[in-house]
Amino acid sequence: EWNEWKNVLEWVLLSEGGHNTAPHMDSHGFATWITPQEGSVGFGWMSCPTEEERNSWIADPHYYTGG
Repeated sequence: EWNEWKNVLEWVLLSEGGHNTAPHMDSHGFATWITPQEGSVGFGWMSCPTEEERNSWIADPHYYTGG
């Protein structure tokens, strides 16, 4: 559906290293801020995966190369 990703309860903020914001109130009433966290981030996309593709990814998301 066109509005599938409009649910404000399911999102995260990403930023460059060293960035920090003061706590503030968002338009939907959530208190949101960015704080430094160390780690790696990776992005992947499967457009309309089959059930088999989805299950294969769930079983081993770090090394999945199908889809």
